[in-house]
Amino acid sequence: MITRPVATALRVGLLPTLPFHAGVSMQVYASGLMEALEHVPDVRAELLTPPFLGGSPPSWSRSRWIRYVAYPCWAARQQADVYHV
Repeated sequence: MITRPVATALRVGLLPTLPFHAGVSMQVYASGLMEALEHVPDVRAELLTPPFLGGSPPSWSRSRWIRYVAYPCWAARQQADVYHV
């Protein structure tokens, strides 16, 4: 007899646009996507929040460092089956 693995929920990681790099429309889209995924069976969506979002807005050079180095490095360590950027 062949046994099949038990199905587990699909883990979806939503990587938000950094607030100092995007307008409101991307944040609204991410919120709508999270809400829609909550109603899909066997899908567990999580808004992944980078630890460096708090505080005052960074300088131009620091924001570029976060966007192109720190954020991708942090995102690579997050656990999910599928990612939405």
